[in-house]
Amino acid sequence: MNKMRMVACLVLIGQLLTAGCRVTSQSGARSAHTVPPDSSPGHQAVTHGGAFPPLRIAWQQDLPMYIAALVGSGDRLCALGTYYGLSQQNGVLAIDTKTGAVLWRVPRVPGLSSVAGSSAGFWVTEHLPGWDPDRPNSVVLRDKDTGNVLGSWTDPTSGDFIHSIASRPDGTCFAVAGRYGKDRGSDTVSAATLLELKPSATQIKVRTVRTLPHYGIWVQGRDIEDPLDTAFLPDDIGTFPDSPDWLFLAGDETQRVLTINLRTGETGLTGVLGEDYPGLMSWHSALIIALPRERRMVATSPDGRRLWQRPLINRRVWIRTEYGPGGGTLLSTPSRLIYVTGEVVYAIDPKTGSLLWKAKQPKSSWLHGEPVVVGSVLYEIIGPANVGQFGSIQAISITDGRRTWKSSPFRTQVYAMIGYAGALYLIERPAPGTSNGCILVKLVGTR
Repeated sequence: MNKMRMVACLVLIGQLLTAGCRVTSQSGARSAHTVPPDSSPGHQAVTHGGAFPPLRIAWQQDLPMYIAALVGSGDRLCALGTYYGLSQQNGVLAIDTKTGAVLWRVPRVPGLSSVAGSSAGFWVTEHLPGWDPDRPNSVVLRDKDTGNVLGSWTDPTSGDFIHSIASRPDGTCFAVAGRYGKDRGSDTVSAATLLELKPSATQIKVRTVRTLPHYGIWVQGRDIEDPLDTAFLPDDIGTFPDSPDWLFLAGDETQRVLTINLRTGETGLTGVLGEDYPGLMSWHSALIIALPRERRMVATSPDGRRLWQRPLINRRVWIRTEYGPGGGTLLSTPSRLIYVTGEVVYAIDPKTGSLLWKAKQPKSSWLHGEPVVVGSVLYEIIGPANVGQFGSIQAISITDGRRTWKSSPFRTQVYAMIGYAGALYLIERPAPGTSNGCILVKLVGTR
């Protein structure tokens, strides 16, 4: 989860939000301040030398910003970008998945941190002028085709901020709003609230689901007998496709996981993850938790009933990733769970926890970025250590674990892969000195 947060946390707002206004009507949609795509000659993608045997490049697009988060909805992708950490130059844009064309772009949006796609549009966390520009305090719903603001909700107090969001396909957005305390500046949270936002024809309806609980944390320089008290501020919010009345929240300094009933506000599962790199995801009505340091995977129901448990590895290992020792990536398909670590790839039956197959990773190699599943293939970037993302894409059949092909080595850095709607997307940095942005490449299977 922390790795995901690294990737994920990386217009002119005064024209889009009214100061002090908590809910903005959808009926008066406002136009996005768009910027035409760059007219300069495009950079050539240099990830390949001929190079993805069963795949072809459908299109490639120069983007004027470094992508920190990318999500899809229908035939649109929405990207949050930053110019290498310059928050005053952050931006948001939408891309046509069929052609690669940039449909709209809104530059210089302070406080961007999260985006979620839904049938209603793209939910984005943004920043209201006058407050800390690195803390988003508004949840904005943008039209997928135009970038227009369809509605927004803003925290009414200057001390509040939006920490994380997630959405369901029906358009509902869930947000965690927090407020920092005084005990350690911006490191303890005095209050956190789970909100439900539903768009309608005339407004965004906001409902408080519940206030989140407090826990103690230990920090360097304090007596271990005197932990700081902080509200639970989850990095991840997840829905259950077959149990729409439930959410799971996970990951912060307290390393907790909670499930919450949206109708009653009651908690079901409450637990301590106890490690920095767990894997969490929902599968139908089950919550799957991979705990690599404890060498086990567990499935529970939303109300906390244990469904199954299985061992992951028989010995403690240091998982090799670009972030150093840690865990792996948990992925799902309609029929199996795929858990990717630097040592082993596992395929597990999500109904029973039985092992379908496992495959060892190449020796003396590191995983770079997050692997993805597209169709029946697992794609991962593997290369030697200490070379950034200058590796190769390797393809593994999720049916039996066979490695089916390997791309030519990259000649530039591919820092992320995304699987969406049957296609594989690569985000790469252009050659040094040629651009401040990135190149988005769409790969599809040959017919």
